[in-house]
Amino acid sequence: MIRNTFIRKACLFSFVVGGFVTAGRLHAQGETHKGLAIEKDRTAGYKASTGSEAKLIEVTDELPCDPGSTVYIGDIIRRVTVLTTHENKVRLVTTVAYEGTCRYSNEQWLDILELKVSGRPGHLHVKCGNMEPGEEHNFNFQLAPNNLFFSPPGPPAPSRHRTPDLPQRKSLNDLTPNGTVVFDASGKWLYKKGNIRRNIYVYVPIGTKLDIESRYAEVIVDSNVREVNARIMNGNLTMRDADKLVLTNSYGSVYVGNIVDARVDLIHGWFHAKNMSILDINSKVSTVELGAQGKVKMISNDDQYEMESAEMISGGKNYGSLRVITLKNSLDLSGVSADIKVHNIDPDVSLVKIDGQYADLRLPVDNLKDYTVYFEGRGSNLYTPFDRGHATDSSFKVTVGTGKKNSFWLKCSNCTLDMK
Repeated sequence: MIRNTFIRKACLFSFVVGGFVTAGRLHAQGETHKGLAIEKDRTAGYKASTGSEAKLIEVTDELPCDPGSTVYIGDIIRRVTVLTTHENKVRLVTTVAYEGTCRYSNEQWLDILELKVSGRPGHLHVKCGNMEPGEEHNFNFQLAPNNLFFSPPGPPAPSRHRTPDLPQRKSLNDLTPNGTVVFDASGKWLYKKGNIRRNIYVYVPIGTKLDIESRYAEVIVDSNVREVNARIMNGNLTMRDADKLVLTNSYGSVYVGNIVDARVDLIHGWFHAKNMSILDINSKVSTVELGAQGKVKMISNDDQYEMESAEMISGGKNYGSLRVITLKNSLDLSGVSADIKVHNIDPDVSLVKIDGQYADLRLPVDNLKDYTVYFEGRGSNLYTPFDRGHATDSSFKVTVGTGKKNSFWLKCSNCTLDMK
């Protein structure tokens, strides 16, 4: 009796263990089926590990466009590449991955993907995502210039101010959702695969002006263009050269080539540009990296600026830092608690003028032979390569050589000035 009971228990234990093993294998098979690892086959499209095939078809939309007209592009959570063409039309091209027998026409796929080209030849709209052309744009971007050039009634307390963590450029792969949806024959989602990325290409005539609104998306202007007016929020814009750029960048990353005339507003943004003739920039808590600049007018609060060179710099700089490798003509800035460092002052620089408090200034004069320095400011630490003569604790005037070529007008209380 005891022996029979032992045998029954052993059989029951084997059954339970076997059931768990079988269930585990079935579960693993189910997970593998859900994954449907799709691999790209150049000759046969995309094939699933189950043997079923995900087909690719091209979806297009186009309208005629007058040369020199404005093309509006609205983009949400899509990766859009803009290219120029000699054809007088705007053309949108993308692909759709699906399984089974396709029951949809080109127009129906455009509707499912929320893609559309509309408007008239002089002003066309390209819809990428659920952003309709002409809808209200609310970026909540406000920087009051009066607050950036303030002169507090009493000495400020720099220790109370904490510079926020500055933004860095976002990775391209972090800006748009990973993967592309694979549809069934009825236009319903089957699954999403990470190693397939849908690219949307928009072809516009040469000489077209672009008006871009992008949110949580990635836009690449991969041709030189005439003019770009862009509003970027939590996304990325990469573009080549342009005659004119008007940019509002909020929590985004922007990389541009050579620009003739740029008007830029930044808040918690990252901005990198090559060479620009004219730059008018208003920024807050941002990172700005610039190449060779012509005339720069800035209003900056809590930013980090780096320039390879600049002809002229003017405006306001509060908190944060400004580093210029070579200054070629003039610098005229006011502000509070800024770290301003010029590595090389060209002998052709006519004026360096700074009006501030609690600043850290580095203005080396070792490359200059004929200059005059006027300094005023109490409680400052001064490091100069010349004898200040009968200077008081708050001001001095020094002339080196003829003193007629370069002028330094420095008014800065509680500052550190290094001219060595």
